[in-house]
Amino acid sequence: MDLNKSKNNRSYKSSQTGIKNVVINLSKPFITATQGGLILNGILDHVLFFSGQIPNVFPVFKQRINQALKGQENQSNNSWTYHQQTRHLEAAKQTMDQIIEIKDNVIQEFRKTEISEAVIALGSTIFTVKQAFVIRLPSVDTNHFCVNHERANISLVMNLMRSLSMTDEMTKSFDLGSKSTKVFLLLRKPLQSSISMKKDQNEFFTSMSGFQLPSKCKTTCMEIVLQSTSIIENTESCCKLMKVCSDISNISLTDGSFNEIENFNNLNQVKYDWFISTIPIKGLKQNESAI
Repeated sequence: MDLNKSKNNRSYKSSQTGIKNVVINLSKPFITATQGGLILNGILDHVLFFSGQIPNVFPVFKQRINQALKGQENQSNNSWTYHQQTRHLEAAKQTMDQIIEIKDNVIQEFRKTEISEAVIALGSTIFTVKQAFVIRLPSVDTNHFCVNHERANISLVMNLMRSLSMTDEMTKSFDLGSKSTKVFLLLRKPLQSSISMKKDQNEFFTSMSGFQLPSKCKTTCMEIVLQSTSIIENTESCCKLMKVCSDISNISLTDGSFNEIENFNNLNQVKYDWFISTIPIKGLKQNESAI
């Protein structure tokens, strides 16, 4: 598979061989922006746990840390063992905070722009990545807005995690002897045009133009697909379909000004590039996992 010629003008540079391909069908006709973020976060959770960066699945990991922090408040000990446990707990909390911050920003990115692809990269630096998971994401449906989406979101994530765990190609992607390392998240999204608003200096994802994976990087390519359907009606009980006025087709847009706008848009097609999270996730060492 040529990584430089992926469909829908999605591209990233690489020269790996023996790439594994995984297809996950969500069995849904559409996803909302929030669900797009939850899908990527769910895959991130899966990779963090099965690559050995955290000792438990993230919800359990987070619960254990919070319980340990509460228990520590009631302790007062100057022993070497106590201080060692405190250092391990601080390292685990730092990793937890990094995961939470990245996941929160992922949701925000999906709500404000189109994310066509993502890469979860494992390595000591982004230039020495040893393993990578390239995720191709479906487009979100902006014609739906949420009313009470919590139940549908939980169901979506549970089904996704189940599918990932039951996929042989995904399971075989992880080495049992994986060591703790850093985890980087990259998103492929539209470049801001020169006429857009001034870039926020506090952006969490910063540009990494020309990103490419090392030639010896072990790569798994994931395609997240939606259920193929010709049914137009809304199939999600927690969503409402935004209706478009039926008389819009009667409006005539054939004057010269419209043609100029159309030509301008054609000449200024949206360009995409890679953006990397400003902080990586630092995987826990074996002794730090004993919290």
